Amino acid sequence: MGKLRDQEKAQATVRAVAPGATPPSAPLQECGPMRTVPETSPVSGPLTGTDSAASPRSSHTRPLLRRALLALLATVGSLALVGLYYAISQRAFIGNSDGASVVLEGQAINAGHLTLAGWWTSLDSSWLTDVPFYALFVAVEGVRYSLLHLVPAVMATLIVLVSMRLASLRSNREPAIVGAITVLGLLGLPTNFLAVVLLQGPDHGGAILWCLLAFSCLLPGRFDWRFGAAIVLLGAATVSDVLVVGFGIMPVIAGGLLLMARQRSVRAGLLPVAAGLGGMLAALLLRLAATSVGTVAIVGSGGHASVVQAFHNMGLWFYYLANYLGAGFTPRVEGNTPTALESFHVVGLAVVALAVVVLVWQLANSLYELARRGQQSRDALPLAEPADHATVPQDTPWPLCEAGPHGPAFLDEVLLFGMAATAPIFVYLGVNSSASFGRYIAPAVVFGTILAGRFTAARAGWLLSRWRRRDA
Repeated sequence: MGKLRDQEKAQATVRAVAPGATPPSAPLQECGPMRTVPETSPVSGPLTGTDSAASPRSSHTRPLLRRALLALLATVGSLALVGLYYAISQRAFIGNSDGASVVLEGQAINAGHLTLAGWWTSLDSSWLTDVPFYALFVAVEGVRYSLLHLVPAVMATLIVLVSMRLASLRSNREPAIVGAITVLGLLGLPTNFLAVVLLQGPDHGGAILWCLLAFSCLLPGRFDWRFGAAIVLLGAATVSDVLVVGFGIMPVIAGGLLLMARQRSVRAGLLPVAAGLGGMLAALLLRLAATSVGTVAIVGSGGHASVVQAFHNMGLWFYYLANYLGAGFTPRVEGNTPTALESFHVVGLAVVALAVVVLVWQLANSLYELARRGQQSRDALPLAEPADHATVPQDTPWPLCEAGPHGPAFLDEVLLFGMAATAPIFVYLGVNSSASFGRYIAPAVVFGTILAGRFTAARAGWLLSRWRRRDA
């Protein structure tokens, strides 16, 4: 009787409720997960043009699928680039004693000699930059001749990927694609002369990769784990290749000092300055710790250029840099570069030169403005607020991304200073006119290519924004 009385009450309640309303005895949360209908659209279905079967899971599934597809394409593209580099390196040059040395160093690390005690090398030992890659591949494949081409191909691919990321940073989708394609075209399709430096290890490739990663860690401008990672990367690169002090650490410190001067705030550039000094301190501590247990011995460099040769190297620096970027053919490399690829690199060289010229002009104007502001009284010109390098107006006429109100972007200046630092290095260490000393210019090639990519990305974004405003 009690059950029948309860059923009669429930039926009476349902009859009392208006059609389409929810009975108070049957709340929505008891019916399982359901899609709530917005108040502005109370009715949904085929007649209204809305999808009544849509699920909130679809909004989360699509981004995951998109990311998975992008990851798959990036993996396939990276493997294809490694294969292309491997084929080009086999055609461009043969193995030498320098490449064999790092392969054997990798074998020694796999045998347990982590500090390479008993080894004798020059100032660029590649202990913590290139050698770990060789040790990894030796552990997988053993000591093989193919590692002389395969490991540099893998490292060059990583350099291209990081360079593409830096070139497309802070840009929208279309401009970012333009910047990435620029880098991929110049570094991903190298001429024969560029392949000798980019794909023949160990020619400072690991040091360049570590510097690019350190630059990326400094861009957020925060004292977090990325700041510590930048110090570790710069320290490991410096203890393995002392030239990193010139084209890696000093440009970071100089960029930080410029930030301090422009914004009249020590905090504005404290992070990069601290990272540069911390990198040198980390390299010193690593060297002392390794020496205490026994490590690779430094026998000195291969000498330095004479006064006459140094003056001659000043012109060779521009000549080799232009040749690496595709302007001409050097007989040292066997085989001619295809005409179409040569023409493409000539255009790329023009873009690199234009990006560098524009950046130098901006830097000169900012320094002039800084000097002019310094001569004025503080009452006439208030202190400038720190520039926000994380956001850039899309309609800015500045050719390079992330430019602040008082000068170019920090990353652009670091890359420019790194390029310029390779000139005195090459002038001093280039003992003769041999093209083998062109390896000292490899950082300038990579940094200049990134500047070209950032230049094209910024200009593409600016032109695209103007085009959209005109259509609107």
